[in-house]
Amino acid sequence: MLLVLLEMLLVLLLAINAGNSVRIRTANKGEAPFFYDEYGRVRIFHGINRVEKGYPWYYEEMLNSDAEGDLYESLGFNAIRLGWMWSGFEPAENQYNVSYFRVMSKIVERLKTRNVYTLLDMHQDVLSSEYCLYDGVPRWVIQKGKPTVKNMFPWPQKGGCSTRAWGMNYVTEEVAQMFQNIYDNYGKTESQTGMRDDLVDFWRESSKYWSNNSHVLGY
Repeated sequence: MLLVLLEMLLVLLLAINAGNSVRIRTANKGEAPFFYDEYGRVRIFHGINRVEKGYPWYYEEMLNSDAEGDLYESLGFNAIRLGWMWSGFEPAENQYNVSYFRVMSKIVERLKTRNVYTLLDMHQDVLSSEYCLYDGVPRWVIQKGKPTVKNMFPWPQKGGCSTRAWGMNYVTEEVAQMFQNIYDNYGKTESQTGMRDDLVDFWRESSKYWSNNSHVLGY
């Protein structure tokens, strides 16, 4: 009888917690490398990727409908890697788009009602629309690295954007150099931040907006 009562209590607690905002943490020193909730339980996440790779940098249907959340819940998904796009949040240097954050936070809150946690993803494919895709990294950042390039895109590839698989653009000299410029913090002067500084500033500012949201797993 006692065992049955304990099981009923456990089911009740799980049901209560399922609808609440339970903060997730990574492992502390000495713990196995898992995600944990505030009760010390290991939490396993599985879900889907959703990234809008162009303006307005979010999916309208995720903002205005519960259909996706209903689908994720029916499939047993409890996490989503959601595009939190640099060009959407900082379209110009040091000019942060609070309206974009408000829209994205509404999407995160809508997902939260289905107990779906969000991993914010600054997605990029070959960095920039200058390299055939989209502005995963804003153009104002890319422009800082332009003076270093000897052989302009798409060297040594041939043809146009429509004649190559998009991944081939990674092995062009200009794209490779742009990645290196970010690592090297190229463009930094006494009066100007470097490219790595810009990336750090984007995430620093992002964390100010998102750090108190208990349904955001991380960035």
